[in-house]
Amino acid sequence: MLTCANRPQTESCLRTGSRAGTRSRLRGYRPNDDERWEGPRSGTQIRFMSEDSVDVPLWGEDGLIFVDGEELIREWGVSEALADDVVAWGRASQAGDSPELDAEAERLIRSLNKELKYRFQIVYKP
Repeated sequence: MLTCANRPQTESCLRTGSRAGTRSRLRGYRPNDDERWEGPRSGTQIRFMSEDSVDVPLWGEDGLIFVDGEELIREWGVSEALADDVVAWGRASQAGDSPELDAEAERLIRSLNKELKYRFQIVYKP
């Protein structure tokens, strides 16, 4: 699995951070918390894809979209239960692939699509 530790320091890697300290520095990676965050446009393809030290495995054209479940709830308005399930999958998927994780990813994508009113094209990238 490719991680930020073994690739150049791109913006997505810098935003991804690690559980051990970078995350707090990147909490509001947006240049100014007073500025409105645009996020991916409607119709954009969003990849649901595991990576080491990533809790919310949603990736857009510019890299990782959210660093934690709270951002997912705040920015996209998904339910707390769904955000918790996405984070749980993100953490569990770091141990390796399995048919159960694949099935859960598909269920989570269906739930995300429903709660987000099919605003994005969410695809699973095992």
